[in-house]
Amino acid sequence: MADVYELFEYELYHQGKSLHTVRSYVSKTKHFLRWREQHLGASDLTKVADLDIKRYEAYCRQVKKYTPNSIRQRLSAIRAYCAFLAMSRNMATTGRIGTKEHNTADLPLVRHSLAEFVY
Repeated sequence: MADVYELFEYELYHQGKSLHTVRSYVSKTKHFLRWREQHLGASDLTKVADLDIKRYEAYCRQVKKYTPNSIRQRLSAIRAYCAFLAMSRNMATTGRIGTKEHNTADLPLVRHSLAEFVY
């Protein structure tokens, strides 16, 4: 069974992201989730709160002194991860790919989990 990072990576490839972007997004997301566990005690990889992201952004800016561009890249990766989580939750509850917000509600029912397509 694939872990959440492998599924996220698979989804990014499926979206047509470059190898460099995929590696960068996965790396930056792992960094955020490790930071979140160490500093906030949140260990569930499938739930991310807006407040966690705001605290991480402040940490990057004030403690790590990352450049604005570096912070934007990290937030882009986290947004992509959150979108992936939302899509995954939608698939789990409705059996459909996508959401109404993305105008993909008319896609066929999904009969297999993402994990089955990875292996």
